[in-house]
Amino acid sequence: MKPIYFGLLLAFSGIIISFLIIDWNFIYIISGTVSLLAIILASLSIGALADGERSRVKHQSENETDRKRQLSSTTKILLVGLPNILIAAFAYVLLKVFS
Repeated sequence: MKPIYFGLLLAFSGIIISFLIIDWNFIYIISGTVSLLAIILASLSIGALADGERSRVKHQSENETDRKRQLSSTTKILLVGLPNILIAAFAYVLLKVFS
């Protein structure tokens, strides 16, 4: 639950920054950037961007606890990005409908 709370903290800080500079477009820019960074970091963490040979060698050289730890850290990174994706999408739709 802590990663979701941290993601919500980042999303609400984006809302506060947008409120302070009086430009509501920054809500989805900041939240979208945080969510995009979370997706990139998670894909790098899990090894999704590696080629097949590198993935095969890595899979053979690591044990089960390493894989579980890697999956756990990737899940936490994605949970940080999840509230930001939702806030960014909601803010984008809301601002495009009412402007």
